[in-house]
Amino acid sequence: MRGKTNTFVGLDVLKTVAVIGVILNHTLPNRGTIISFLYSFGIYMAVPVFMVISGFLFSYVSEKKHTASVLSWFRPNVFLKRLFTYALPFFIILAGECFFLNRWSVEFILKIIPTGGVGAPGSYYIPVFFQFLICFPFLHKLSNRPNLGTIVLIAIWLLFECGMVHLRGGAYWYRLCFLRYLPFVWGGILLWRYPWFINLIPKLCVLSLLYITLLWTHSYRPPLFFGWYMTSGLTAGYALFLVWLFLKVFQKMPPIPYWLNIGRATWFIFLFQMFFLKFLRQLPLFSKCTKTEVFFCCFFGGILFFYAYELLIFLFKKTYSVLLTQRKQEQAR
Repeated sequence: MRGKTNTFVGLDVLKTVAVIGVILNHTLPNRGTIISFLYSFGIYMAVPVFMVISGFLFSYVSEKKHTASVLSWFRPNVFLKRLFTYALPFFIILAGECFFLNRWSVEFILKIIPTGGVGAPGSYYIPVFFQFLICFPFLHKLSNRPNLGTIVLIAIWLLFECGMVHLRGGAYWYRLCFLRYLPFVWGGILLWRYPWFINLIPKLCVLSLLYITLLWTHSYRPPLFFGWYMTSGLTAGYALFLVWLFLKVFQKMPPIPYWLNIGRATWFIFLFQMFFLKFLRQLPLFSKCTKTEVFFCCFFGGILFFYAYELLIFLFKKTYSVLLTQRKQEQAR
């Protein structure tokens, strides 16, 4: 599934669909047969799909920029740049949370950073994603031997799942731990690196769909997992299939124009919907909004957050460049 260009239009489209699923998951009540079906076979797949895409795209980018090895990945000029890209928008949202709570102590801020904030909808994904950034180069290195790597990863994942079942306070730690998404990220890495893996995806998808159908129709709950059955590693085949399908369907489509590419803004949409639902939703201006209006506030508010952030970064770089030029001119005199 190696692309000839620097863009994967299908993934941009799927990321947009997935972030819509995230917002719906936090705003649409799971009631009724039709909505329950939509949740089971669509909405619940939003975060798993993002994890598959992350494994795929980070493999592509790291190989393209020759930063796939552990040492090159953690070079300060490489890793800190990646970390800054995702951390700064998060800290902006974190500052907004502190503002609404009027709590600015260093102790409080350090306490809420590892949990993704103060418990806004979906905040667990933030520490999960930053753990992924740390773990990715090791997973990529392990994928050099895909058969052995798969055995090792499955063993680690199963040990983690079994351990959480018996761990006191397991629910708290389980939701914040990246290891529950290992099968999804691993599948994304293999999807990029090995063309032969594509032939296995339909078979894995069938198994995942059978599992999801059991959960949906018979309220089946496998004893292996602590919770979050619909997004457990057993659904990885279905998430992989969705990613492969969108790559396949949209692979000949021209790149989406920069200003229309919502897929680039999904991190910001995700962060903003957390903040809106936790804090802004309670303000008199938004307290009487319908669920549809809340959805559009989250979605388009996140897009505005993205463009405002892009503008601020542009102005900062422009100002820094001007000041640097002036300083060099003064030194040259």
